[in-house]
Amino acid sequence: GEEADRAGGVRVGAAALRRTAALRHGLEPARRRVPGAELPGHDRPAAVPAGVQPAARPAGRPGRRTDRPGRRGRPGCGAGGEPARGQQRAGRADGRRSDRGPAARCRPGAGHRGRRDAARGTAAGRQHVRHRSAGAQGGARGDELYLERAARRADAIEEHAFHKLLDTAQEGAASARRMIMYGTRVINAMVSLVAAAGVLNVLHAALLPLLVTMTLPSAWSALTMARRRYESFHAWVQHARAGRLLGSLLIEPEAAPEIRVHGVGGFLLRHFRAMSETAEAEQARLARLAARTGLIAAAWTGVATVATYATLGGLLLAGAMALSVAGTAVIAIRTGSQSLDTLVVEVNALHEEALFVGDLQRLYTEAAQRAIPVGGRALPENPREIRFENVTFRYPGESARPALADVTLTLPLGRIVALVGENGSGKTTLVKLLAGLYTPERGRIVWDDVDAATADRHRLAERIAMVAQDFKRWPFTARVNVALGRTSAPLCEERLATSIAEAGAQTVVADLPRGLDTLLARNFSGGHELSGGQWQRLGIARAAYRRGSILIVDEPTAALDARAELEVFERIRALADSGQTVVLITHRLASVRHADLVHVLDQGRLVESGPPDELLASGGLYAELYALQAEQFTKPPAPVTPPAPVHRVPAPKAG
Repeated sequence: GEEADRAGGVRVGAAALRRTAALRHGLEPARRRVPGAELPGHDRPAAVPAGVQPAARPAGRPGRRTDRPGRRGRPGCGAGGEPARGQQRAGRADGRRSDRGPAARCRPGAGHRGRRDAARGTAAGRQHVRHRSAGAQGGARGDELYLERAARRADAIEEHAFHKLLDTAQEGAASARRMIMYGTRVINAMVSLVAAAGVLNVLHAALLPLLVTMTLPSAWSALTMARRRYESFHAWVQHARAGRLLGSLLIEPEAAPEIRVHGVGGFLLRHFRAMSETAEAEQARLARLAARTGLIAAAWTGVATVATYATLGGLLLAGAMALSVAGTAVIAIRTGSQSLDTLVVEVNALHEEALFVGDLQRLYTEAAQRAIPVGGRALPENPREIRFENVTFRYPGESARPALADVTLTLPLGRIVALVGENGSGKTTLVKLLAGLYTPERGRIVWDDVDAATADRHRLAERIAMVAQDFKRWPFTARVNVALGRTSAPLCEERLATSIAEAGAQTVVADLPRGLDTLLARNFSGGHELSGGQWQRLGIARAAYRRGSILIVDEPTAALDARAELEVFERIRALADSGQTVVLITHRLASVRHADLVHVLDQGRLVESGPPDELLASGGLYAELYALQAEQFTKPPAPVTPPAPVHRVPAPKAG
């Protein structure tokens, strides 16, 4: 069997969890430039030190023991440089000295040095592994923090701007790890530069400014290209997401039948190729800009170098500097120039990574503002009713008519309440507000006398069980698919069996090759796929396992046959008889006859409320919809008139 992994109180198949993947959605035309207002304020070198401190948090850091092998190598040597030197010695001991002949190996102490070098190489290898392990752990922690910030309110997840921020911030965790490495290199380069600058300053005060002048063009070029790459990344991030989406559609099992029957594959490939070509054109544009910028910087550097050595020659000819001092100055200039070039490269890399870490910091800040509130008023233990009082709601980014407009209704607990209406009438929006996924724009939702907006949101969610219209078909085992209904408690086999029985899913489980341990993902080895009706039964079992006091069921029988549909509604009736409140959304009005109360919605407004028999007798919208469905079974089909024959006029003969 598969190894079990305890996550959130539920034992989840570890192999199944490793196989999960997320697909991002959303297409938007790419832009060449991004307005400066949309970019964070990390466009200055001064922003680099500010980015190092937050980078250290998600990246993590090695433990104290990690540095010990480097300290053992040679007294007085830092941990950073010794491992590399130890590896070089180990490499020479492994064979690079063999060309010196047997005499070298037979000299007294050669064996001892070989063992010493091998020991140093082993220590360096251990330190390398530990650093890699620490980096991997820090990377996992950074990714975990990123995903934790992504788990925000439902309105944030559906907002385009927040999704774009998630895309750009995704690079931040890796950039934070790299910033630590670049920061270390910057310190090393600065030490070498200070030493060379001290020598030049002692030799002649005019040489130090000239050395800095030689490196300024390279610094300008590097920072300019870092900024351009960052702007390009922001402008093209959604283009890249769209390309990944198209690529995934080509290999998605759910899309395979339609791709092949409708011949969509060629269409998707053409668009994927076009998007790839535009992305390559953007990279070519950046390469041309880099070449032009580099050429300008190289010309400036050449002029500055000529001026530096001309000054040095002038000092020598004027007798202001001895020949030996001039030779020392040349060496110091070369050393300082190399150190300064290295410093510019590393600072540029640090600056570029700081831009992406800035995106991650923006995500942290914005996610904190969109976090699900913690704490609040306690809900009544046994409320009598839930009231919607003049509730108005529109989805984020939509300026059209609201999804719900001034809705006032009551949901008595312990009953079956049906929500009826045509598509787009606001039924699903209403239950999302009931579940606490959104908060009303105006009005309030009251549990007896407690406003849901001031209540503990997590406690509210604990009372809700939901079978959504498009419920998630998790690529886990059947056992986990049901047990995900309540992850805050350890898995209970008895509760699991009861929930499966309440949903009538015993036959579904019995037909699986490995029962509840069957992986429900056909595109993996040993996986199995369920039909739509079988998935719907598992979804109902998941909601039953949750044992929420309010069960929201959105189109529960859309994929069931007539016999199974009748059985499911009988089980829903039994749940209500046991004291559970059922909020039912369905277009099959014959099933609504079992409800205690019906609310009829039309274009976001409540138009009728009452028991189904009374609404049927009133002759309103509910009666009209009911009659339309009844006609499908009572009214004979209209005769089909054959189409008139088409008379084709023969084309005139040539000549």
